[in-house]
Amino acid sequence: MTTLKISQITADDSTQTRVSTNESTVNEYRLDMLEGAIFPPVVVFYDGVNYWLADGFHRTRAATQIGKKEIEATVHKGGKREAILYGLTANSAHGLRRSNADKRRAVMRLLEDKEWSKWSDREIARRCRVSHPFVIEIRNSLTGNITSERTYITKHGTIATMQTANIGNRPNMADLWNADQERKRLAPSTIKQCPDCGELWNSANIAYCPYCNITQADRLAYVTILQKEQKKSVHFSSESDNWATPPDLFEILDNEFDFTLDVCASEQNTKCNQYFTVVDDGLTQDWRGVCWMNPPYGREIDQWMEKAYTSAKEGATVVCLVPARTDTGWWWNYAIKGEIRFIKRRLKFGDASNSAPFPSAVVVFYPGVSPHDEQVIWWGEWND
Repeated sequence: MTTLKISQITADDSTQTRVSTNESTVNEYRLDMLEGAIFPPVVVFYDGVNYWLADGFHRTRAATQIGKKEIEATVHKGGKREAILYGLTANSAHGLRRSNADKRRAVMRLLEDKEWSKWSDREIARRCRVSHPFVIEIRNSLTGNITSERTYITKHGTIATMQTANIGNRPNMADLWNADQERKRLAPSTIKQCPDCGELWNSANIAYCPYCNITQADRLAYVTILQKEQKKSVHFSSESDNWATPPDLFEILDNEFDFTLDVCASEQNTKCNQYFTVVDDGLTQDWRGVCWMNPPYGREIDQWMEKAYTSAKEGATVVCLVPARTDTGWWWNYAIKGEIRFIKRRLKFGDASNSAPFPSAVVVFYPGVSPHDEQVIWWGEWND
C-alpha cells in the first residue's frame, strides 16, 4: 500500500464498470470521512505512465470533495484493461450493491470488446460475477456481435479457441432432433458429459459437444425445435442445464419447510411468491428466510452451492435439489456440509416422459450449517 496524489489517478468513465456514480453514496462516504472513518485503500493499476483507478470511485470522489489531496492506494502492475477486469469482480464483492443496470453494463463491457467478446458465456459470467443465463440473454440480444470464434478455459487450465462458424460438415439440428425422436429410449452408454462446458448430449448421433461447437444461431434453432415439442425428452431440455422441479417432490418438501423464497426461478415456474429470475441474478442477491433452490446443472452449479452454503452460514435455511454427483468438487466442498437426502430412483423433471440420466439428492443447509440428526438419509419413502 502506498499514498498517491489524487491528481495522479485517472478516475474517469473509461475504467468505471458501473453505469454511474451514486451521489448519495458519495455523500455518505464524505460525512464518514469527516468523522474520521478509515476506508480501505483504493485499487489502481500502473502501466509506467498512468495510474488507472480500478476500485474506489466513490471513495476517491468523496475524498476530493472534502479537500483531500492524497489517498491510500494498493498499486498493481498493469494498464487500463487490467483495471477494467479487476473492477468487474471488485464491484460484485463489496461496497454499493450493483443494480441490474450495473451488471448489464459489466457484461456489455466484455461483449462489446473485440478480444473479450470471444470468451465463452461461462467465462464472462465468472468474470462479471453474474449467472451464465444472464450472459446468454444479453449476448443473444446483440445479434450484430455474434462471433465465429470463442475462447474458453479447458479442464487442464489452458486457453483454447473454438471455431463456431464452420458448420457445413456438421449435422442439421432438425435432423438431429428427428433422429433422437425415433429412439423410444436413449441407451445410457450414449450419454456423455463435456469436460469443458459440463453439458450432457447424445453421442450416438453427434460425436462432439453441440454446446461448444455450433453457432449461436444453430443453437437457437435447435432450442426452437425443442420448444415446439409438448413432450420433451429429458436428455434434451429446451432450457439446456435447467431442470424443472418435480411438483410432487416439491410439495412434500414445502409441507416440511414452508418455503418463502425461490432463489433460482422464472415467472413461469416459480414455486414461491418471492423469487429471483435470471434478470435479478440470484447469485448477487441476499438470501433470507427459508429458501428453495433448484439451480442450473451446468458448470455454474458450483457458484450456486457456494451461495447456498454461505447464505445458511448467515442465518438462512436453504434446501437444494441437485444431481448426486459425488465425483465433483462442489459436492465435497459444500454438499457434504449439509444434510444429504439421497433420493430413491431417478426423477422425472418437468413434463418429461423419461427419467433423468443421473440420480438426485436433496441437500439441506440449516442456519449456521449444522445438520439436524442424521447427516445422510436414504430418502425413498416419498415416491414409494
